Amino acid sequence: MKYISSVKKTLSTPSASLQLVIPVVIAIVVFELLLLTGQVTLALLGHAWLLFHCLTLLLYTTDPPLSLRSITLVPVFRLTTLGRPELFEGSLNWLVVSYFLLFVTMLVFVRSPQYRPNLWRRVSAKTIARLLGLAVSAYVLSGILFSIDPPTSVRTTMGAEQVFVLFALFVLFVPLVEELLFRGLIQGQLETEYGAGVSVIVSGVLYAAMHSLRGRLLVMLLYLGFGLVFAVGYRLGGGLIPAVVLHSLANFLYYFGDSLQFPLFG
Repeated sequence: MKYISSVKKTLSTPSASLQLVIPVVIAIVVFELLLLTGQVTLALLGHAWLLFHCLTLLLYTTDPPLSLRSITLVPVFRLTTLGRPELFEGSLNWLVVSYFLLFVTMLVFVRSPQYRPNLWRRVSAKTIARLLGLAVSAYVLSGILFSIDPPTSVRTTMGAEQVFVLFALFVLFVPLVEELLFRGLIQGQLETEYGAGVSVIVSGVLYAAMHSLRGRLLVMLLYLGFGLVFAVGYRLGGGLIPAVVLHSLANFLYYFGDSLQFPLFG
């Protein structure tokens, strides 16, 4: 009861939105750093507590911040993906199931006009040039990631059907689901409440944090770069489609750039 009382007291303050969202973001990063260091049980318990905390906040206010509702999906994302096998070490079935469940959950959000993200907007030639610059940045980051943590040795053991599934999953479906979460729902609401700068940084940090399963801090920092590129693409392009295209390009280069003998992927 003391916990519920403190929640109600927080919600009664004028700056409730800021007081609720920022600690949740910090907690997500802390739990992901625990996961990065191999403390899987602590990370799992932390995200479970965080999900309970967020649901409690949402339950005890009649008008919770839209950004908090969106960010609540992040611990859901982690709890549904934490138990899957390490990438390429076993079946991808669990990854498909977990992302599908997350996608269905987000569709419930998107049905509300408050959460419906923009897809794109007409842009000037100058903005197109900037988006192309972001594409080049995604290319370079993918090349660096490939050199540090290449998937080639495992992919070459796959048959043609498995490679097709890999393409459909990581180049088409995963970018759509992750961009709908981190850009369409989270960044869009954060921008409305806190402005473009905060929304770009927070969505980029959360995206990087959710890739701590790769187990290396340097890789996580590269994903921060990816997250910021996609976030700026969402901002410049005025919607979800530019961010999804940039994300799909980055994943395609990482998984298939060596097959096409692109520079940086040799």
